Amino acid sequence: MSPNKRWRIKEQFVDPLRISKSYGVPLVIAKILATRELPFDQIPTFLNPKLDALHSPLMLNDIEIAIYRIKSAIDAGERIFIHGDYDVDGVTSLALLYRNLKRLGASDIITYIPDRFEEGYGLSEKGIREAKAHGAKLIITVDCGITAFKEIRLANRLGIDVIVTDHHEPKDELPEALAVVNPKLGRYPFKELAGVGVTFKLLEAFYDEFDVDKKALFWDLDLVALGTVADVVPILDENRIFTKFGLKVLENTKKVGLLALRQVAHLNGSRLKTWHISFVLGPRLNASGRLTHARKALELLITRSGERAIEIAKALDAENRNRQSIEKVILQEAIEFVENNIDLDKNRILVIGKDGWHEGVIGIVASRLAERYNRPTVLVSFKNGTGKGSARSIRNFHLYNALKQVEEL
Repeated sequence: MSPNKRWRIKEQFVDPLRISKSYGVPLVIAKILATRELPFDQIPTFLNPKLDALHSPLMLNDIEIAIYRIKSAIDAGERIFIHGDYDVDGVTSLALLYRNLKRLGASDIITYIPDRFEEGYGLSEKGIREAKAHGAKLIITVDCGITAFKEIRLANRLGIDVIVTDHHEPKDELPEALAVVNPKLGRYPFKELAGVGVTFKLLEAFYDEFDVDKKALFWDLDLVALGTVADVVPILDENRIFTKFGLKVLENTKKVGLLALRQVAHLNGSRLKTWHISFVLGPRLNASGRLTHARKALELLITRSGERAIEIAKALDAENRNRQSIEKVILQEAIEFVENNIDLDKNRILVIGKDGWHEGVIGIVASRLAERYNRPTVLVSFKNGTGKGSARSIRNFHLYNALKQVEEL
């Protein structure tokens, strides 16, 4: 039996009447805006996002070091190794950087996504050694790297420069990379970019600094919107701008991979909303990274072959259906365990584990349970005596900070 729900009316942070009179919006809309934790002077941008409201990328930490090293690599014809991640944010970041480096004249680029099951999340030692084996002198991370201390020290010993672009929480110390680009560092005014948003800002800085027309970059906002919405970052400030214009680009995209993905999802000709990314396109792009390997999703986003795009899109669609079946079984087993074994009046957090649960799917199930029971939830998949876990939290409970309090364990 599910716990009773309690209705909580959101606090109003600004006087709705002031919003209504100042900005000429109906009072009912003003009441909604008053609960959004928006500074009063940011309300016009929230209501009417514009590209010229993007912040200067030069305010990002180490950004100039990063773009000049990239320019040097392009000019010298160096092999550039891009290391990403296997979720939608990581894959769209890879595709965005790959497409634009090619456009900017990079002739030798290797993309790398770690294997979820063998390497796990983040910049991996295997990835570093792959870069060395291929003769790369520069590694650029996207959506990862901010806590990869050991791996970056290895890269330094091997004579490889590393540029970290990431949006995850930094620790008190930073890795010894050539440059660390993260909006949570320094004076950047918006801290909640997704990984693909950080990648866009890196490219925006490059285009601005070296006087390159940004029109082609803006046509890649479809990738930025996909990664931003799928990563469930707040759709405020720059993320709202990326999402608004990215959805427009996505409706008119010329990328054969996205056209194929829309076709298999029966979205061709549809007006697209964030819902379509969250529940239709995003899960299909995520499916291969959850069940097998995310390289198929990346190939879909960079291929120029319409025939190959359809083939990959159909494969991703089939994998997504398989993922849904696996998820349904795990969710039912987890719910039965909670209902039969956990006293919800006493337990404020759920920690559940079982042998054989698919580790690529337990994160989604943890989200479902956290929403259903309104408790931070940790799910653990055990295999050969070793457990791999995934956790999801609830509003007003910062799970990362809570775990950091006991990191010595």
